[in-house]
Amino acid sequence: MYSNRSKISRRTWNDVKLQKEKIRLTDNDSDNGMERVRRLRMHSELVKAPKWWRDARPCKVDNVFMYFQNDTFPGKPFTRRIHFMERLCRKAHVKPFGFHAIQHKSATITFVSLGLNAAQVLMGHYRATTTDRYTKSASLYTGQSESLSAPGDSGIGQVVEHLLKTNIPQEKVS
Repeated sequence: MYSNRSKISRRTWNDVKLQKEKIRLTDNDSDNGMERVRRLRMHSELVKAPKWWRDARPCKVDNVFMYFQNDTFPGKPFTRRIHFMERLCRKAHVKPFGFHAIQHKSATITFVSLGLNAAQVLMGHYRATTTDRYTKSASLYTGQSESLSAPGDSGIGQVVEHLLKTNIPQEKVS
């Protein structure tokens, strides 16, 4: 089973349909070991950063995420990004969190506003009990009102866009 980080870092531009605001995710999380393909709609705030990155990326390659500050692997897909989220959080002056926390938070927000089934579909879980564990554990850390207000009014897309523009060089790697 792939981690959340590797599921994201393996994306190619064929997986990301910016005009339709959709992303294709594949995994082998099913009980039968078969690859599963899901197409999910992206939040409009989330679409802003990949649109910018598609045009500003230093190497025009198929993979969305790449090494570009490394002379040995410019344009090659990420294989490990251990402290990536920690560094982004520090630059944004927020308490550090990781990809798994985003997954828990997303499940909670969806559960509170749309119910368990919607959260289960979003998370791609086969069993509602798995989704229920996510929503319960995430709810221990924040209240319902915080969960509901977090995504829409947070300006996450604007913060990420600013971080990308200020921390990623615009020149192309040769």
